[in-house]
Amino acid sequence: MSTPRKPPNFEKSLSELEALVERMEEGEMSLEDSLKAFENGIRLTQHCQQALTRAQQRVQILMQGEDEPGIRRDRGPTGRDRAQLLREPPMSPSSTSLEAYRRRAELALEALVAGDMIGRADTHLAQAMRYSLLAGGKRLRPVLVYAASDALGGARADAADCDRAACAIECLHTYSLIHDDLPAMDDDDLRRGMPTCHKAFGEASAILAGDALHTLAFELLCDAPSVGATVRLQLIETLALASGSRGMVGGQAIDLAHVGRDIEITTLEMMHGMKTGALIRAAVRIGALLAGAGEENLARLDRFARHLGLAFQVQDDILDLCGDAAALGKQPGSDAALAKPTYATLLGADGAQRLGTELRDAALLELAPLGTRAAPLRELAHFVVSRDR
Repeated sequence: MSTPRKPPNFEKSLSELEALVERMEEGEMSLEDSLKAFENGIRLTQHCQQALTRAQQRVQILMQGEDEPGIRRDRGPTGRDRAQLLREPPMSPSSTSLEAYRRRAELALEALVAGDMIGRADTHLAQAMRYSLLAGGKRLRPVLVYAASDALGGARADAADCDRAACAIECLHTYSLIHDDLPAMDDDDLRRGMPTCHKAFGEASAILAGDALHTLAFELLCDAPSVGATVRLQLIETLALASGSRGMVGGQAIDLAHVGRDIEITTLEMMHGMKTGALIRAAVRIGALLAGAGEENLARLDRFARHLGLAFQVQDDILDLCGDAAALGKQPGSDAALAKPTYATLLGADGAQRLGTELRDAALLELAPLGTRAAPLRELAHFVVSRDR
C-alpha cells in the first residue's frame, strides 16, 4: 500500500523549483527528462501555492484581534462567537432549507426526464439516462447552487434558471459516476444501492448515457432565458473548466496514474481538488453568478467551496475505509482493493478525520461576513464531515 512522504518545506520547494526552471531554460534535457521535470515542477508549484495559502489563512485568523486605533474592520465573529460558529451546526431554518432544496432538485430532475430533452422515453438510451439520473443520492451539488444563490440574497436569480443550473450540475455529476463505475475505471457493481448503469443496461449504453448527460448539462445552461449573454457564457465556462482536463477528467487521470504507487499528500490534494472539488466549486460559483455576485463574494465563496470539496473527499475516503455497506449503498473497501491512495490510508482514519475538521473550519470562516443568509451553507459544511454515506 502507498505510504506518505513528508512534503518539503516552502523554502526547499521554492529552491528546487528555481533550479528546475534554470535546467529547463538551458535546453539540454531530453524529451523524457523534460516531461518528468514538467511534472515535478507542477508538484512543486502546487506545494508552494498551498504553503502561501495556509500562511495567508493564519494571518487572517491572527488579524481577528483588536482593531488599530481609529480603524474599524468588519472581521466577523471573534472569541466565543467564532468558536460557536466552528463547532455547532446552525439551528433552524437551515435543516428545513436543505431538505427543501433537495426536494426542489428532485422535482426539477423529474420534470427534466419527463420532457423531451432526453429524447424518446422508450429508447434504451433514454431509459439508461433516466435510471442513473433519478437513482437518488445526496443531491449535494444542486443544493449548493440554491444555497449559494440564496446566501447572496438571490434577488436577481430567476427560479427557473436556478432549477436548470441545478439540473445541469447533477447531469454532469451523474455522467462522471456512470463513467467512473465502468470496468475500465473503478469496475463497480453497485451505486446508491442499485446496480450500476453498465450492469443494468450494458457497457455500451452506459458510455452513451454518460456522454448524453454530459452534453445535456451544457444544453441546459445555453437555454437559460432570463440570464444575460455575458453571465450565460460565465456559467458555461465554469462548467467546462470543472469537467475537463483541468477539472474532473484531469483528476481522474491522475488517480488512475497513481494506483499502487507512492504519492505525496500535496499531489493527493491536487488530484482531489480536480476530481471531486472542481464540480463542487462550480456549483457554488454558478449559484453565486445567478445571484449577481461581485468579485469579492465570488472569491469568498470559491475559497469556501475549495475547502468544502476537499473535506467531502476526506470523509468519502474515511467511509470507504470503515463505512457501513447498508448506509453507503455499496461495499466499502473498493479503493483499497484497487490499491488507490486515499487520505485515510495515508493519514489513518484519525488523521483524516482531523484534516476534515480543519477543512470544515476553514470553510466556515469564509462564510462569517455573509450572516444568517449563509446558514444552509454552514449546515452543509457540518454535514459533509459527519455523514455516513
